[in-house]
Amino acid sequence: MNIVFLGRLNNETILNGPEKVSLNLYKNISEQFPSVFIEYFQKRNINSNSFNRYFGKLDKYNSKKIICLGHVRLLQYLIVNQPDVIHILSSERFTIPVFLYKILLRGKIITTFHSVLRYEIPRDFKRRKQFNRYKDYLWEWLAIKYSDKLVFVSKLHLILSKKYYDLNTKNIAIIPNGIEKEFYSLKVKMKINNNLNVVFYNGVNDTINRGLTQIINNLNSRNLNTIRLFVICSKIKSVMINPNVEIVPPMEKVALLKFLMNKHIIIKSTTFDSFSIFTAECMSSGLIPIISDNVGIEPYIENGKNGFVYKHRDPKEMLKILSRILNKEYNLNKISNNAKQIYFQLSWAKIVKQYLDFYKYNENEN
Repeated sequence: MNIVFLGRLNNETILNGPEKVSLNLYKNISEQFPSVFIEYFQKRNINSNSFNRYFGKLDKYNSKKIICLGHVRLLQYLIVNQPDVIHILSSERFTIPVFLYKILLRGKIITTFHSVLRYEIPRDFKRRKQFNRYKDYLWEWLAIKYSDKLVFVSKLHLILSKKYYDLNTKNIAIIPNGIEKEFYSLKVKMKINNNLNVVFYNGVNDTINRGLTQIINNLNSRNLNTIRLFVICSKIKSVMINPNVEIVPPMEKVALLKFLMNKHIIIKSTTFDSFSIFTAECMSSGLIPIISDNVGIEPYIENGKNGFVYKHRDPKEMLKILSRILNKEYNLNKISNNAKQIYFQLSWAKIVKQYLDFYKYNENEN
């Protein structure tokens, strides 16, 4: 079975969720099957120019298994090599032509979705150019219509997608995101001295509304002075600054693990999140999650056992949970230890096996 991945491999140390998925899937699957990862000459790349975006070829990292191709070269590569599986790992616009010349390809096209663009883009702080919005909408429509198989990261993610698209459930798999072993190896100290240390992830960039304002307003409404909120974010509006709020820039993995060692809670707002790989990583490290039922990882959390889930229509319920924790109504060490066990459900070894089973099942359909 020959596999070609299409997406983006970030060579930086700070990765967003889809980039972590791309890296870990490629790294693990390429050890078992012949695999090639193909990127595109994105305009922000140093090697990007008009010629390369159509006819360019570049072996990245001196590896013939990770390459950048222009549109014409990509078409040529897929037609000549005819891989068994073409796996599109994220919503990259350069993959749009792949769906248009699908008739020339023998392999199955599998697309992993991380969001619902028709839901996300109107709520996007980035305010991308209108032409780019149309291209993103076109990509999602083509991927839904012409992929042989679709992968969603949670049941909640699939339910939201069905509100915008008519989906054939026979072509769908729900495969969650995975957790790297280093997070499970971390030993978080669940000892509360002066403050309850709470972490909120606001993203590598600030283009998506993750509900930070709502979280801060809720905490201010109860005047919970013993809660220290650490917000991981590249930048933040000054109006959100609060004496009990500390802004922390996004970190590479080693620094992040060190940062998490003395934290207690990972918190999510009521806004929709298709899965939340960061919550999974924090749980595996021993942090206790407090999330709404509008987050895709919710089925993995049992209230009061390995974390807490509150109704997104009742955000004040989150404050009640925090108050009970501060009043020492729960055995936090036990809940923390239970939270760590999520690793055995979501280790990358388990997730990769689900993908490989999905590949083989679809290969047998030919």
